[in-house]
Amino acid sequence: MNYQEDSVIALDCFGVLITKETSSEQLFQYCFRKNIELLDHLKHLHMQGVKLSILSNTDKKTLKKYFTNEELDLFDSIFISQETKKYKPSIDAFLQVQEFYPNYKIVLLDDLKDNITVANSLGIYSILYQNNNQAIKDIDSLCQSFQK
Repeated sequence: MNYQEDSVIALDCFGVLITKETSSEQLFQYCFRKNIELLDHLKHLHMQGVKLSILSNTDKKTLKKYFTNEELDLFDSIFISQETKKYKPSIDAFLQVQEFYPNYKIVLLDDLKDNITVANSLGIYSILYQNNNQAIKDIDSLCQSFQK
């Protein structure tokens, strides 16, 4: 499958690239895990010409804790709210992505409805992350629609 080269997928960090699971050790404790299945699919998309971006309310230290340099190199841009002082769901957080990628079809993958609502209001294609199967299917479907 070939993807349009003027599209970019902006991904939330926590909830999408890093998922929260109930700890098997303590009932009320959570553990965070890197979403390897989604990262593998993103590698494939990147090789097909799709630009990837992180748009996160986290900080650089947290990103480096969970991702290797090789994994971070997959992303053409990383917008970290701690650095930009633009936090989702503020319109400014999404506008910075649009300004960085003018004339691109931008797809947001996020697990929070408020972020999806604001992105949609700006004309950003948005996918509410629920699980990997749904997210991958929706990303592929949307990217295919760009080819038409």
